[in-house]
Amino acid sequence: MKIFIVTTLILICYLLLDQVYDQYLWDLNTIITKYLQTYQDPFYEIMFNCFSDWINLLPQIAFLIFIFTENKLAYIIYVCLIQSITSINSVLKNLYHQPRPYWIESEIQALSCNKDFGKPSGHTMASLTTFALFPLIVLPQNFKKKHRPIQIIVIGIMSIWTVMAALSRIYLGMHSIGQILLGWVYTGYFIIIYISYLHKPILNYLKKRLSSVEKGISWKFVAITGLTTFIYLIISILLYYWNKNYVYYDQTELNLWLSIIQQKCSNQTHLLELSDSKVFYNFCLYKSFEITLIFFIILGIKISNGKYDEEYFIHNYSLLNQKQKLMRILIVLILLFPLKILEMNENDNVWLIIIIQTIPWNAFCGLSLTFGYSKLLKYYKLNIEGDFLYIKQDPQTIYGKYKEIKICV
Repeated sequence: MKIFIVTTLILICYLLLDQVYDQYLWDLNTIITKYLQTYQDPFYEIMFNCFSDWINLLPQIAFLIFIFTENKLAYIIYVCLIQSITSINSVLKNLYHQPRPYWIESEIQALSCNKDFGKPSGHTMASLTTFALFPLIVLPQNFKKKHRPIQIIVIGIMSIWTVMAALSRIYLGMHSIGQILLGWVYTGYFIIIYISYLHKPILNYLKKRLSSVEKGISWKFVAITGLTTFIYLIISILLYYWNKNYVYYDQTELNLWLSIIQQKCSNQTHLLELSDSKVFYNFCLYKSFEITLIFFIILGIKISNGKYDEEYFIHNYSLLNQKQKLMRILIVLILLFPLKILEMNENDNVWLIIIIQTIPWNAFCGLSLTFGYSKLLKYYKLNIEGDFLYIKQDPQTIYGKYKEIKICV
């Protein structure tokens, strides 16, 4: 309880300081950004864009860990946490509704082109979450024990990347120092509270409930997750209408920012409208619906009716031949391919984007990782004990001309 009290007090103190020194940090950022942008060079621009945009690299590496190692449940939790932070950031942006530096400061150039509000920094929150939690919960325990020097190197690289990702947002003109620091503070608070009080109970609960098909997670747990998600989204929707109907009732300022976005962003060829799903509170609203992935993952775990015992995976996976291992990978890729199609659904109406893209994408992804993958592995007789949501079948599996494998029980 001490950790909760201390970290909460620190958070409250910083939030107060942020209000007091916000303008000072904004002015300081303007000086620094203008100075950094005087050294414009294609190399610097490519480098900073890489640090800014490649924060999705770790979730992809974590996905490989999900496929090839026993630490599958940790990956599921990791994805849920990333989606939570992404969604929370969008809600906070609609709460603060602060413009980005390149909208306000005429001398700051837009070397990237984000069109939603800037406070707190979404890239900062996402990078700190992905890089801090990866070594803490995703790396398999046997790797941590056998390769401690490598683990230290990984943590060092991730720490440098987190700082460089923040610096890149300043250089690109997308965020002020205050927006970045606030993103770090919020994310640090969430990570400390989660690791200190929530991670082990959640992990142990899921492992215990999934240790046998008879137990499983309860429908009550699914209902609580759904209700929490619903209440959270209601708050997000209220903030959306608060911005739309009250904070920016006079749309003169927003129209000015839209004009600046068109002028400064090289890839923006036409003037956007206030109703466009890519801008301001509209973008923040539909990004907040990313949190629905958690509900669909929990629902998929429940309806799959499978179990999970990671101790069996490594041995049983080694018994598969190369063709079977390849087939398991192909099943995942084919299963997730429709997500790319859903991402192509574009619309200027924010509610249509939520209905035809965001919710379907999260539903398909969550149910595919849980219900779909386990069912397809069983159907093609490629599942092994130790798989996430393993569904029991005959002790011997045969697929086409594959060799028979004995599954350890």
